[in-house]
Amino acid sequence: MPQQLSLLFAVGAAVLWSASAFPENDIYVPESLQPWVDWVLEENSHISCPVRATDGVRLNCIWVRETNVSISRGASFGAMFELQVHAFAESKLQLPYSEFMKPQNVTLNGQRVALGGGNSAPELLVPIGTHSLTGELVWTEESEPRYLEIPRSGIVRLAIDGELVKHPSVQSGGSRLWFSNEITEAPTTISAPDSEFVRVFRHFVDDIPQTLTTHIKITVTGSPRTLEFGKVISDEYQVTNLSSRWPAMLSKEGDLVVQVAPGSNDVQISSRATDQLNSFRYQ
Repeated sequence: MPQQLSLLFAVGAAVLWSASAFPENDIYVPESLQPWVDWVLEENSHISCPVRATDGVRLNCIWVRETNVSISRGASFGAMFELQVHAFAESKLQLPYSEFMKPQNVTLNGQRVALGGGNSAPELLVPIGTHSLTGELVWTEESEPRYLEIPRSGIVRLAIDGELVKHPSVQSGGSRLWFSNEITEAPTTISAPDSEFVRVFRHFVDDIPQTLTTHIKITVTGSPRTLEFGKVISDEYQVTNLSSRWPAMLSKEGDLVVQVAPGSNDVQISSRATDQLNSFRYQ
């Protein structure tokens, strides 16, 4: 019996390691261990959630890539919102709301869904995968709130009566979106024109696995805005970590989007080669 228990825990550890070390579509499990996969993952649904590379701490299992809010103050008053999210495991997600108003007509990938959360913040149980969520909040001219509570997001966009606000005011650690427009009074100083100065450094380590660290130094002047850098990681590599003080988003195709502000910031992307490479190139 002790030998059987030891073998059982060894099998479990091997399956857990395989599931956490590689993305879902790149998992290799030996044929002899495959019958144990469902048993191991049943109580460990979080195994696919991101792990911080520096200390191994498991991060949130849901990532809100974009939050888009459109405010109406014309024939009708209210807000429409759209969230682009990816859930690494079935997770609860807080939806945009105000103190006295909760979202209505919420859809997940075009299908109407019911909300949870009771009298507290409205929540939705999001299944594994990439999803689009939409909903609306309705108010009158007199009852319009000054802000919405929103989930922390990589990119936040705000439009008022169809006009995009270049620099949305997001406070409270990224969870509160204010409706106020940008300051319209005449500036006391001459503002700098919009410009970007970007330098890219790459560190390639020929080891097993081969790794590539891409370090992007960004200096920005002018107004806060969203910059699209295009493809910064080639198809030969798989991203393992993204670090940035500014909100940033990296697509599966390797395209980088950063919400920038005046000043400087470093974006660091760690990746590993998906196969042993005989040559090194970059664009």
